[in-house]
Amino acid sequence: MKLFHMPGHTIVMGVGLLAMMIYYVVSLVTSTSGKKRTASWLGLSTVSWLIFFLAEVKFMGGTLILMMLALFVSVLSLLMTLREP
Repeated sequence: MKLFHMPGHTIVMGVGLLAMMIYYVVSLVTSTSGKKRTASWLGLSTVSWLIFFLAEVKFMGGTLILMMLALFVSVLSLLMTLREP
């Protein structure tokens, strides 16, 4: 959508990222196995970085806060992955 300069592409990308974040949070809460939880943490970390990059490219405010949040989720993801048996 961005390539073809279609109007409303930021909203569509934001809705898609929000849906992915909801999916990974629900998956993280409901899963009990190690591999599924690890994949959920990794997905949540990736989505948080993608939200930061979208805000950075679109010149939205608060990108420093989003970057710190993405970094925190990434470190938390690494720690939770190393903690899994």
